[in-house]
Amino acid sequence: MLKVEGPKAGFYKDLLTMKSMRLNRADYAAFFFILKAVGDLVEFLAFPNIVTMAFAAIFIWIGVAIVRARLHDIGMSGWWSILIFGLMISSIFLLKMMSETGQGHPSYLLAAVIPVLGAAFFLFLKPGQKEANKYGEPYRGSQAIGWVPAKK
Repeated sequence: MLKVEGPKAGFYKDLLTMKSMRLNRADYAAFFFILKAVGDLVEFLAFPNIVTMAFAAIFIWIGVAIVRARLHDIGMSGWWSILIFGLMISSIFLLKMMSETGQGHPSYLLAAVIPVLGAAFFLFLKPGQKEANKYGEPYRGSQAIGWVPAKK
């Protein structure tokens, strides 16, 4: 049975100010799909370039905060997020270059996509530490959407 409490007090503020915190797999997945849906909506609405760039800057900030909090739940430093975003950015540039020039071997596509998918699967599938770590206590349930498993 689930009990709905609402988001943990200060959760969104802590996340966006990059305060040391943890984000479990369920919350990470929820944020990932929400950002994807909002990004698709922004692309569909075809805002002017300056608005699109502002959304991109906001999405990057939120993305870094989410990945950092997820790494903290696993017990890793948030600095690893630089490697993850470096892989993503290099993959985007490689794919864009391949699409514009029409050149490139299919193995280049694999070289661009596999590291990013590996990092994504790692963050989605690696369980968080069950005990407290230097980034805080684990949270049962969902901090973002506010459901908590009922106590028996």
